[in-house]
Amino acid sequence: MNELSHRFDPIAPHFTSLGTGVVDFGRIVATLARTGYDSWLVVEQDASPDPYATSRASRQHMRLEMSRLTS
Repeated sequence: MNELSHRFDPIAPHFTSLGTGVVDFGRIVATLARTGYDSWLVVEQDASPDPYATSRASRQHMRLEMSRLTS
């Protein structure tokens, strides 16, 4: 799990939107689906310079990853 660990840059203490950072959400979602997980998935979005835009981009990315499961 080390490659999925949180990374923090003290010079730029903002987080990227989902899909633009180091965490492979596609792999996580695919693993959950493959193992039969069928409950909630909660993803937290921390500080960003533009919370609205970052939240929209993150939601769009997660919808894309989830749609790949049914394609």
